Amino acid sequence: MSKELTDSLINLVFVGIPECIALTMLMLAFLQLPLIWKKTFLVGITQAITVIVFRMVSNSLELPGLHTAAAVITSGLLVSAFWRASRLKALTCSIIAIVLLSILEILYYHLLEILFTVNLDQIVQSKLYWVLGGWLHITTLSLAALLIMKTQWYKKGLHKYTPFNHIGAR
Repeated sequence: MSKELTDSLINLVFVGIPECIALTMLMLAFLQLPLIWKKTFLVGITQAITVIVFRMVSNSLELPGLHTAAAVITSGLLVSAFWRASRLKALTCSIIAIVLLSILEILYYHLLEILFTVNLDQIVQSKLYWVLGGWLHITTLSLAALLIMKTQWYKKGLHKYTPFNHIGAR
């Protein structure tokens, strides 16, 4: 087996699948849909496999970012299909979740650079640093999703703040 394929499989199992499950959880929280673990795992695994295939194809074609577009589209369509949600809302939430993931990746990989006095190339080459960085943002996304779902802060006080429930509204 080639080194690239081995690295991709390691990345899929230790980072890719958990990351896609966390993204699905976050999308469900944004969409105010129930967290059904069986569906969540199935969507996460399907999305992770799709993304890794697109990443390998995009690397061979030298088209960076193709896997990100695949992640946005597949997660939006899969959540829409499995939970019967609006495609537009699911794709919008998918974009937001991927943007948050990207921001967290940048922040946590920069944190790893500072903590371990390594550069990004060394982080990418080291499976330990790569998995550690991956699990930092996976944990953050999962906790954010669970916090949103558990507190349901988006439902609190909605009767007070409707668009036309203020002085001067007709």
